[in-house]
Amino acid sequence: MAKHNGRAAIDDWWTLWPRLFEDELAAYARLGIAPRIIYERNGLLILEADWPVLGRPASMLLRIGYSPLHPFCRPAVAAPAEVFERHQNPLSRELCLLTQETGQWNSKQLVADFIQERLDHLLRALAARAEGRWGDAAKLEEQVADPLMPYFVGTEEEDSIILFDGQMPVPTGGHGIMEVVYTPRPTPRNPDAFEGVLRQLKTSAGTICGKRFGLPNELTDAQLVTGRWVKFTPPRTADAEDMLRLAENELARQAVLQAASVQKVIDATRGPISLTGIVFPEETEYGSAKKNGAGWLFLATRRAFANGKAGAATTRLVLGERAGKDDIFARLPVANSLLGKKALVVGCGAIGSFTGLELSRAGVGEIAFLDHDTVQPGNSLRWPLGRPVWGSAKAVALANFVMANYPWTKVRAFGCRLGSAIADINGVPQDQQGNVLTPVSV
Repeated sequence: MAKHNGRAAIDDWWTLWPRLFEDELAAYARLGIAPRIIYERNGLLILEADWPVLGRPASMLLRIGYSPLHPFCRPAVAAPAEVFERHQNPLSRELCLLTQETGQWNSKQLVADFIQERLDHLLRALAARAEGRWGDAAKLEEQVADPLMPYFVGTEEEDSIILFDGQMPVPTGGHGIMEVVYTPRPTPRNPDAFEGVLRQLKTSAGTICGKRFGLPNELTDAQLVTGRWVKFTPPRTADAEDMLRLAENELARQAVLQAASVQKVIDATRGPISLTGIVFPEETEYGSAKKNGAGWLFLATRRAFANGKAGAATTRLVLGERAGKDDIFARLPVANSLLGKKALVVGCGAIGSFTGLELSRAGVGEIAFLDHDTVQPGNSLRWPLGRPVWGSAKAVALANFVMANYPWTKVRAFGCRLGSAIADINGVPQDQQGNVLTPVSV
C-alpha cells in the first residue's frame, strides 16, 4: 500500500492515500469503464459506472460504495436497475458478491478487478439456476438458503418482535384471523415496543389452521390480540404505510369473490394495537427451487388519542422471528442432547450465578438454584444481573431470569442454606412433608 501523507486518521481514505485512489481509478480505465463520482465526503465515496457484461447488448448500471475503512473492509456494489431472484438485496438492490465470511475480501485487490471477477461469477450462478442446472449452480454459490425476511432487518420498529413457529407451513387460504399473545416491553428508545407470539391462525370462519404455538413460560402481563393475516409476496419496499396499503389492496382483490369472508377478518381485528400479518412462501433449505417454509412480516398500526378523540394512525414494520423449539436449537444441534439433563447450582455468588446462567443458555433441560443470600447493589460488580433485582433473593432472581429468557429450561429456586440446622421448633414449616433435602435432589 502507498504510504499515507501523514495527516490525521480522521481524514478521508482517498486523502490519506492519494496513490491508492489513483490506482483504483486506473483499474476502471483498464477495463474501459469511466466511473462517475456521485458522493465524496465524510469518509464515504460512491461511484456510478456503466459496466459492460458479456452476452448483454446493454451495459449494467452499478453503484459502487467504498468503505470508509477502505481498503481493509469490503465495498458495497448495487445494481439499481436489475431485479435478480437471488444474490441481491431486494430493497437496496445490493449484490451479494461475497459470502458473509469477512476473510473473503482481499484488501490488496482493486475494487474494479474485484467486481469484474465476482460479477461474472454471480451471473453464471444465476444463469445455471434459471436453466435448472442445480449442480452447476451449487458449485458457483454458497449452499445456504436465501430467505426474504432478513433483508428487512434495520427497517423495523426498534425493540419490537413477533415470534412464530418456524415449522408452520404457509396456510392454504388467502386471508384469515391470527391470535397474538401481546406483551408490552417499553425501552428508553421506544416506549411502544412489544413482544408478540403468533399463537394461532384461523380462517375467517374461525376454523383453526395448523398447530397452536406458544412458549413454555408465558409472560405474566401478556394479553391476547386478534389481528388479520393475508397471503402475498411482500413488495420490494420497507415503507410500512406502503406495505399496509398493498395488504389492504390484496384483501380487496380477494373480496371480489369472498366479500363476506374478508369482512369478517376486518371486523375481528381488535386490541390495543392493530396487527396485520403478511405471510408468504420462504426458502428455508438450499437445493430446491421450491420455497418450502413460511415467512412472516408484521405491520403494527397505532392510533393516537388527544382530548378523547382519535388522531392520525401510524404504521410500523415489525419483524417476525422463528422461535419454535426446533428453531432455537437449529444452530447448535448438539445442545439438544442437554435437554434431558438436570443441574443443581449450590451457591449463587460470583461463580455459581454465571455457571447457572451458562448452563441454562447451553440448553440444560432443568436447573435448580440454591442460595440463602439476597442481591445487594455492591454485588453488581461481580454478579450477572443488575439494578432490577437488587433486594431479591439470588436464587429467585436467577430463576426468574432463566424463565424469562430461556423458556425451554425448567427452573426452580430455593432460598435456603444447604444443611443449616434449626433450633427453634416454630421455624419448622407447618406443611413440611418428607425430608427437607427432597426438593433439591436431582
